[in-house]
Amino acid sequence: MRGGFTQVEETLLREGRSDSVSQQRRDFHDVMGERFKQVIEEETGRTVAAMISGSHQHPDLVAEMFVLEQAEVLADQPPG
Repeated sequence: MRGGFTQVEETLLREGRSDSVSQQRRDFHDVMGERFKQVIEEETGRTVAAMISGSHQHPDLVAEMFVLEQAEVLADQPPG
């Protein structure tokens, strides 16, 4: 996703404080990661194996990726 930085982050970036932005995003991920995984699991009915969060500052790109465990296949249904 392009344009994912907040106004505060954009201000810090303009002032050369990219390390502060990166640290803030890591801290937020540490605090909110389990909550985000819980929402994904509730919505999909599948277990989150991993959550990968990243940002790139030039160009401005942000990504959140959830890797899901393989879905259970019912014995009486063909895979598909």
